Amino acid sequence: MPTTGPEGPIATLPTSAAAKPSGVPATGPARRNIRTITLPELALECMAGGEPVRLSALRGPLVINLWASWCTPCRQELPAFQRLADSGRVPVLGVVTEDSRDAAAWLADELKVSLPSVYDRSGALKAAAGEMALPLTLFVTADGRAIVYRDVALTDQTLAPLIEQHFGRT
Repeated sequence: MPTTGPEGPIATLPTSAAAKPSGVPATGPARRNIRTITLPELALECMAGGEPVRLSALRGPLVINLWASWCTPCRQELPAFQRLADSGRVPVLGVVTEDSRDAAAWLADELKVSLPSVYDRSGALKAAAGEMALPLTLFVTADGRAIVYRDVALTDQTLAPLIEQHFGRT
């Protein structure tokens, strides 16, 4: 889970200057649907319990992946996000979106996904990002802005260049 600061949970910033955000659009398929938003004033409950996470207080580098058990592309990309979380390159936060807690917990167990996740039953973050569908990934920069990516399901091969593009070599 992201660390907690005076304003609530925040992602830990690396000490390396190489972890700089980039506003340059991706090449190839990722170029289609990239824009920047401000994280909304939402407090989402942790799936594992504990204090709610205030999204507006989050700082990057941080990857936020919105997912649901009913979303086939989400099922395909969740293992890649778990591997990214396990690598320690950049913190990853899952957002269970418009799903039931039980269905999301079942899928996480089935796919062996244990990355920290919060619960957004209403889909408020998805709506704040201006999106109607999943999968959806946000790359949060050091100043709290989020670069929105919505396209095909991400894989290890497509996620790595996006991490480097938005955060540099971490």
